[in-house]
Amino acid sequence: VLFKLAYKGEVHRFRSFLRGADLLDGLKKQVDYVLKDRCLYLYWRDEDSNVVLDSVDDLFAAIEYAECTKK
Repeated sequence: VLFKLAYKGEVHRFRSFLRGADLLDGLKKQVDYVLKDRCLYLYWRDEDSNVVLDSVDDLFAAIEYAECTKK
């Protein structure tokens, strides 16, 4: 899975081959590293709003949405 983080005008990309809860934990660690532990929450954007990533199910919904809307 490839993730993109936009922060302070810079774009960071992370690739992960982890699965399940390990995937969410790994993503949070990568984001914490870039943000120097300033991350309040993670979210993804759908066509209507920002959706907070609180759980593995939220992460899988985000991945599924991205795959379905891929251009």
